[in-house]
Amino acid sequence: FSNFLTEAERFKSSRKGKLPYFGMHLLWRFKEKDNGYLGQMDEEMADDLWSIKFDLIREWQEMNVLPLVQRFYLFAGLGGTLYHCHYDLQPNLHVQLSGRKRFILFPPSDWPHLYPFPVHHDLDRRSMVDLDSPDSLKFPSWHNAVGHLVELEPGDALYIPPFWWHHVQSVTPETTSMAMWFFEHFPLSSDVSYGVGSLADDILLMRDLEEYIGKQFPEVSGEEDPTKPRPVKAQKVASFVDWLLPRLGDKASAAEPPIDLITAPEEVEASLLERVAECSRGNARAKLQRLFMKRF
Repeated sequence: FSNFLTEAERFKSSRKGKLPYFGMHLLWRFKEKDNGYLGQMDEEMADDLWSIKFDLIREWQEMNVLPLVQRFYLFAGLGGTLYHCHYDLQPNLHVQLSGRKRFILFPPSDWPHLYPFPVHHDLDRRSMVDLDSPDSLKFPSWHNAVGHLVELEPGDALYIPPFWWHHVQSVTPETTSMAMWFFEHFPLSSDVSYGVGSLADDILLMRDLEEYIGKQFPEVSGEEDPTKPRPVKAQKVASFVDWLLPRLGDKASAAEPPIDLITAPEEVEASLLERVAECSRGNARAKLQRLFMKRF
């Protein structure tokens, strides 16, 4: 943190270079049954952390009204610090400690106007659109996204459900905030997702379909963790989609199907259409085309 303060003072005096930013995990656990881990912090910060009413949080969890906490994360930054439009897979409670942050929230159903990166891409869950300087030629539908503006002041908290898009910017010279992410399910009802409604149906389907395509290729060493970038799988999935999209529009595909598919490409196509038909009404081919168009 001392390094961040030094860089912050340097930037404020020169206004040159990249905006300094600080972030650290205060508490986290990988699995719900883990006791958890404590980040490196001084005694003063630890005292602040333990002032949180964990007994009350535990009481709500034992009542099955609040998911188990997965991690606490501390943010610190200068005015203008930007977190590009993205969504999270987990429920998030964002608490503003000092300064002000501006959030623009979009419902999950606005995904066609925000052009999400593919699931295997290293920018998975992020919009391809630069909302501060949108390219209307490349992303013509971006202006149809309906944003909701929220500005947090010290002491304010904002709950962000899973799959809700948020574009965040610090608007005061200095800001600090803490995010609490929760596991995806109720503690006593592991089959019930927390905070996920029908507005997220398309994104859930999209992610499921892209993961399915990825599994039709041989496993890649080093890409076993789906929470980390998977560049080889990303390229393979993109090559399959290049072959598939013209076929969904009833046109001959100019691209050849990938040669290293484990399953015949026509069988993969049929399975994808079957999955779409099971999850949504209407023309499955048109729906599948819409989910993949302009994203690869």
